[in-house]
Amino acid sequence: MKKHYTLFIVCLSFATFAQNSSPFINQEAFDSRGNTMLLGPCSKVAFMRFPYNQWYDKFYNNYQVDSTITQSFKEKTADIEILTFAATWCGDTQQNLPRFMKVAEKAGLSNAKLKFVMVDNAQERYKQSPTHEETGWNIFRVPTFIILKNGLEIGRIIERPVESLEKDLSKIIRQEPYASAYQAQNKVAQIVETHQAKQLPNELQKISAEIKPLLRNSSELNAYGYVLLAQKRYQQAIAVLALNTNVYPQEANTFDSLAEAYLISGDKKKALYYYEKALQLDANLTSAKEKIGELRK
Repeated sequence: MKKHYTLFIVCLSFATFAQNSSPFINQEAFDSRGNTMLLGPCSKVAFMRFPYNQWYDKFYNNYQVDSTITQSFKEKTADIEILTFAATWCGDTQQNLPRFMKVAEKAGLSNAKLKFVMVDNAQERYKQSPTHEETGWNIFRVPTFIILKNGLEIGRIIERPVESLEKDLSKIIRQEPYASAYQAQNKVAQIVETHQAKQLPNELQKISAEIKPLLRNSSELNAYGYVLLAQKRYQQAIAVLALNTNVYPQEANTFDSLAEAYLISGDKKKALYYYEKALQLDANLTSAKEKIGELRK
């Protein structure tokens, strides 16, 4: 029997977000690669300016919207607003944000109903806005399109559509059964947010078999772990990354990430142990080699 998985809905509303948003929009900074990026609340017009228009115009103009589908749910968008978390440094944002905006336009969603927040890629601010509009929204992949009805979340499209942007958006707005491209992280996040840190290893282990078939690959929990690290929630990050090593015990990168979490949290002994474990699985893993050399000095 086909199962439908329900998204973990946070206890926030569009009105709460609006109240907590920074009045400053279209801020710019340099990302971790030295390229210009947008940060924080952002307006649609910012994407049409250099250098962002280089990718925005390309993917917007080349995308052919299925107007039959958008027309079928257009009359149901009166109470719909969309809150988007994205990143100009992210390839998935560069492709899917312009496409989504074109779909939203065809569906009759005005600019006033579309809100954008751009996040950082620096390790210590990973997936964060300078004024932290992402707080409470469980953002671990970008772009994340959060669809709200009368101010409350009814669904989200995470990073990429399952079928198509039009079909996914139609299902959410019509409130038909819909599961985003990432379901395992949602289940893990529910446990992280509802249990004390010391309980997490046991609680997460209980669902390891359940979430394994839902995972696309090890990067899903890895990305979530790094989001928690950037939030300085070290025990939670370590629990999630340890779960990832249990689900993917043959992947050196999962142990490398767990080692990094221990190192950032200040536990050099465990960091060294897991870096050595990573190197056992992949003798050519440069990051583990370098850190082991530093820790053994």
